[in-house]
Amino acid sequence: MNGEFARLAVPGVARDVEVCLPEVHDAIAHELRIGAYELPAAARLVLAFVTPGARVLDLGAHLGTVALAAAARGGRVLAIEASPRNATCLEASARRNGFDLTVRNVAVGDRAGAVRFHEEGPYGRVASADDAEAVEVTMLPASALVEVNGWDGVDVVKIDVEGYELVVLDGLRPLLTAEDAPPVVFEANRHVLAPRGIEPSAVVAAFADLGYETYFVGEGTLVRADVYTFQPETVADYLAIKPGVEKPWPVRDAPGDAELASRVAAEAGSSLPEARAALGGALATAPRSLLAQPAVERALEALTIDADASVANAASWWPAWRHGRAARRGSLAAITDGWRALADSATALTPEHVRR
Repeated sequence: MNGEFARLAVPGVARDVEVCLPEVHDAIAHELRIGAYELPAAARLVLAFVTPGARVLDLGAHLGTVALAAAARGGRVLAIEASPRNATCLEASARRNGFDLTVRNVAVGDRAGAVRFHEEGPYGRVASADDAEAVEVTMLPASALVEVNGWDGVDVVKIDVEGYELVVLDGLRPLLTAEDAPPVVFEANRHVLAPRGIEPSAVVAAFADLGYETYFVGEGTLVRADVYTFQPETVADYLAIKPGVEKPWPVRDAPGDAELASRVAAEAGSSLPEARAALGGALATAPRSLLAQPAVERALEALTIDADASVANAASWWPAWRHGRAARRGSLAAITDGWRALADSATALTPEHVRR
């Protein structure tokens, strides 16, 4: 670490926060360095729950843009970051700003132990044993970290753990089943969930099993979402909150097929082949009513002939499915015509006085 700091504007706070920047390449650090970074909607939603003294649990804190902003708003923050490099920077930021912020350089999981962790800026993740670039870090359940910190609960949780969400939720369960269970803002990234055989809907379902309602996080709005709501975007943010708890942003109804189709078309046009491939594969599980939308059909046609082989392969199910749908429609039409002909024959054979 070279001691370089950048400034971060925090909504509702007069003084900018100073954020330590690592020496290695980091996309968010780069935006901070050139003054282009703004807190995204999910971060601003977390801050909407932060009042002076509120206990904030940040799981996957990275450089601390959310943790530092929450501390600047008067929150007491426990920031968990598995990357030693990022954790060191975050500790330096906390000292620089004089915040009530505790940093723990551990990974969160479902038990006490150790895991391999691949440091990659904001995309660091739990790694396989054969990842030569990974470092070994301690793993602890989030509930144990909260207890060690001297708290009997938390007021808001942020989770951004790059595909490890379900394991983290197991370790967070005691807090999420408590009478005063906190709202949780979490990211669902299809690209990093896929290697574990998990769809974003499984993360949403895990919260539903814990008695939470879930919403897509929009720009200043919350959109109703449940386990049956298709996520077109590779990466989406959600709010999980217990029924009856006041929402800080207005809520609108779940999107219809036309709106989802528009979002599918936008994602299909992504410049990132990983995003296009994730969408191409995920659409195989989408509702038939969504697949019947013209915009979705056009998107799938484009994905099947994408110049990137991984994208075309991910969408390779579509031609066969489309052909099968046409065949099914043909069979249904034939059956319908047959019943209609039979009905017409029966009518013709019925005596005139009976038809009257």
